[in-house]
Amino acid sequence: MLNTVEDSKVGEHTLKKNIRQDDLILYSSLEYQLSYNPTAGFLTDVFEFFYQRGEDPEALWKMYLMDNASLSDADRDVIAGILANYTRMAENYVTEYHAQNYRDRIAEGKKVIVVAHSQGNLFANRAGSLLTAEELESFSIVGVANVDNRVLKGSYVTLDIDWAVALARYRFPDTLPPNLTDPPSADDPFNHKFVGTYMRSGTNAQTAIKGLVPVLYDALLTPAQKQKDGIITVQLSWGNPTDMDLHVFEPGGWHVYWSSPQGMSGKLDVDRWSYGPEHYYVACDAVAVGRYRIGVNYYDDNNTSGPSSYWINVKAGDTEQRIPLAGYSSQLRAQFTAGDYSPQMEGYIDVTGSAEEGYQFEVGSF
Repeated sequence: MLNTVEDSKVGEHTLKKNIRQDDLILYSSLEYQLSYNPTAGFLTDVFEFFYQRGEDPEALWKMYLMDNASLSDADRDVIAGILANYTRMAENYVTEYHAQNYRDRIAEGKKVIVVAHSQGNLFANRAGSLLTAEELESFSIVGVANVDNRVLKGSYVTLDIDWAVALARYRFPDTLPPNLTDPPSADDPFNHKFVGTYMRSGTNAQTAIKGLVPVLYDALLTPAQKQKDGIITVQLSWGNPTDMDLHVFEPGGWHVYWSSPQGMSGKLDVDRWSYGPEHYYVACDAVAVGRYRIGVNYYDDNNTSGPSSYWINVKAGDTEQRIPLAGYSSQLRAQFTAGDYSPQMEGYIDVTGSAEEGYQFEVGSF
């Protein structure tokens, strides 16, 4: 809660530094990436936490609005409903985004260990529960200051001096109990911060967290690589078990999609439904100068409510960009095969230069 991106980056740096000090070989073999849960302010974060622990967000917002005498009961119900829907939508979007990020890394042939702190444990558990049984064999969690009642897969470290976890246990008695003790922190009155309390040098918590990473890493299966990296990669991801299709129109006019996965330049090497992703790549020796146009077809809802969210990640040379999408079922309708010939165009990659002098890339959205 209330964690900024900067706070998360400091935590990531601290974790990397500790692993490097203990195991240089392991440190060199790992990649690090933030799974950041955006804050929307204290009150919204708290209600999001209660929603994750099974509370009804609409009832919580109604209770909060009771003190506003200027609102009628009807107005209060309407506003509470809107705020509750926002709470659900925001949490579900972040959870789905994390889950797809984990799927993507596993599809690249990588093991995934999430070092989750505080409310991040709830996000990690909920995102992990969206993975398949096969994907879970390459996924694990190190839960730090765990305010959930479980660790989906992995282990956890919670101190008995942690007041934030104590408050969570008071409201939700099934919250996992503390399993370590350390002296109180001089800089953290709640004894809850990742860096200020749990990663203090020489503490039991620091030793336990550093020790869990290599143990869990060694226990995970190395997944088979299902998607390849190239000088250009385009990946479509989404959040519900629907069927969406990635379309790429190459500079020479070749149309790459599920029915024609091999282009003149690149290839659709991953074509999936039910959460995706779909993945297109261009090898270094196959780049074509010109414009690659990127489109999306919402093929079939598979008897669900439609894609709750979807997005396109593009890597081109040293450029990495997420093409912004609206991405909700209310804005798209299932097109089936009709959409194969007129997908919704979302973005582009412009390629200039040459193999001899080097290529330049510009990524944009329509």
